[in-house]
Amino acid sequence: MTTGRPAPPPAWTGCAPHSPTATEPPDPSGAPAPSGPPARARAPPRFPIASAGRPPGRIRSGTGWTQIGGAATTLHAAAAGLFATNPADGGIHRYNGTPNSWTRIGNAGAAFAVNNNALYGLTPDRSAVMRWTGSGDRWEQVGGPAAALYAGGTSMVATDPHDGDVFRFNGTPGAWTQIGGAGAHFALSGTHIYGLTPTRSAVTVRTGSGWNGIGGAAAQIAAGR
Repeated sequence: MTTGRPAPPPAWTGCAPHSPTATEPPDPSGAPAPSGPPARARAPPRFPIASAGRPPGRIRSGTGWTQIGGAATTLHAAAAGLFATNPADGGIHRYNGTPNSWTRIGNAGAAFAVNNNALYGLTPDRSAVMRWTGSGDRWEQVGGPAAALYAGGTSMVATDPHDGDVFRFNGTPGAWTQIGGAGAHFALSGTHIYGLTPTRSAVTVRTGSGWNGIGGAAAQIAAGR
């Protein structure tokens, strides 16, 4: 993919993806080759949305637990809210704060990720990164094709489906910055972005313009606040 300076992106839903706004120097030796959404892509269909449906998301009853919803395939939680996908059709639902009260806000997606500010999703064909507007079932496109999404704190990153490079979303549709090469996995906390090298031989952390090793081999990584 190319990472040249893109033209100013359209400001509304359905805009075609754009190139990252900047590319940083290659990662230092030993860094996980982390990556983000590519610049080139055909204009994808709008992120699927639908009307309300039965609530997803079951938390098993038992000592210290309260059931708040039914069956779910995946759960996504952060300060922006709790979301669950329906195993019947993949639709995404938002928990309203009261047991068994959920609102359907979109149809199935290839992946979802949530941080303290917003919920993000990948269209089923992975051709576009979308952001829920927070209103009803409205979504806006913020990036092009991606392989995976990771979110935490106030940040969100996506990996390029062609070479695995990792990009950080700058908050404005079409504005992304490459922060590393490919990695086996990424995790975001409230203050840091972590990466697992492609061979899973080292855990690294993003520091300024580079990556520093902080641990040895790992199968997977996860991060919180």
